Amino acid sequence: MPQVDTMLGSFFNPNIEPPSEWINRAQSFLNVCELLSVSGEVIPELPKKELHELLFSRRCAFCYDLRLTEAANSAKQRGFDMFTTTLLSSPTQNQDLLRGILSAIESKLSIQVYYFEVTHEEYMNKMRELKDMGIYVQNYCGCYGSLLEREVQRFEQLWR
Repeated sequence: MPQVDTMLGSFFNPNIEPPSEWINRAQSFLNVCELLSVSGEVIPELPKKELHELLFSRRCAFCYDLRLTEAANSAKQRGFDMFTTTLLSSPTQNQDLLRGILSAIESKLSIQVYYFEVTHEEYMNKMRELKDMGIYVQNYCGCYGSLLEREVQRFEQLWR
């Protein structure tokens, strides 16, 4: 990790369904910030109808771009010269798409991205560690489409 003078965690995701899931994730984010002794902010914003339509048609690409552009702009406005995202640590995210969008944001907004890689084993160990500390860990990305996919998989055996 690069040497930094100031670090700020920021939670912004208007794409989490249902609202109770958004609350669980925001609280979990604040709990982790406290554990790491990092200042954290939660930016409450609910998706507008137009966003829901775009999210269904472009899902991951739209969501990554929306959230990461917000993070990059927020970092720049506060005088940071670098930002990163926990999405880079998740083996369930489309890493090629994610890195492509981060690269485009880096060029467009002239802000550096701190890239990192986490092995699947490291990720799973960290998730167990967080759960053991009583911190909520989600089991789907958060969007409505992902929630529906999870539920279909969960009940698939009943439909055969």
